[in-house]
Amino acid sequence: PTPMSTPTPDPRTPLHPFDGKIGFELKSASTGATTNNDPDTLLGPSAQVNYWFPKLGDTRLGFGLSGSLLNYGKLLTQYHNVNNLRRNSLGLELNWRILGVDYADDPSLFVGVGYDLIQWGGANYNYSNNGPSVKAVFEIPIGSFFSIIAEEKFNYLISKNSDFNEQLVWKNDFFLGVNLFALSQVSVQIGYKDTRFSLGKADIYGDIGGIANVRFRY
Repeated sequence: PTPMSTPTPDPRTPLHPFDGKIGFELKSASTGATTNNDPDTLLGPSAQVNYWFPKLGDTRLGFGLSGSLLNYGKLLTQYHNVNNLRRNSLGLELNWRILGVDYADDPSLFVGVGYDLIQWGGANYNYSNNGPSVKAVFEIPIGSFFSIIAEEKFNYLISKNSDFNEQLVWKNDFFLGVNLFALSQVSVQIGYKDTRFSLGKADIYGDIGGIANVRFRY
């Protein structure tokens, strides 16, 4: 009898359909609801989930869900006028993976379009706005234990609230970080996050600082 050949297992790590992360942000922040715009502390949890569908030819599409629950804290002297001021966000995206459609150890690039809701709240204070977003995420694995990741997301806000004189016009988030144990199913992601936003006047407000995530891929 003719012996059957044994299939050779693929040594590379395939792309995981599920890619999620949950973490904590700690940043020095400014806000339009201040007396002199001196910095405050913005801190709290954030999370992101992406799911990738099976390929259609050479194209791989997916969807993403992201959110954050951030509070202006008391690690630095506070100057805002609203007690218990917080900033929350929730977004939904449709993503297109351009690079790295098959393997996790390939350089990857995906872009997305979505819609976001942003809410600022506090004691006797509630402001919300919403609008479309665009996003790009680029990751370069360096060996099996380390990767560099950059993420850019821009929101344009379109829903004005007549109870407020100032309105959010746009918001931009930029993240640059590294993944440790990059190709494992559970990895650690640390990096720098920069957020800028406009209230429709000359000043640009924002916050800068660190973020640490635990990343899960299956």
